[in-house]
Amino acid sequence: MKSKTLCEIAKKTNIKKKIENYAELVKDPGYVCVKCGRAAADKGNLCKPVKI
Repeated sequence: MKSKTLCEIAKKTNIKKKIENYAELVKDPGYVCVKCGRAAADKGNLCKPVKI
């Protein structure tokens, strides 16, 4: 099963209630999304990732 992107998570989840889980996804980012500007450790969590 494909993991959700940060965009999907932000739209469907109250991030304040799941901040620990969300923080783990963005900890030590290696990629940034050219669509929304979010950064993540795993490119699979972004819509249009590029390596940084």
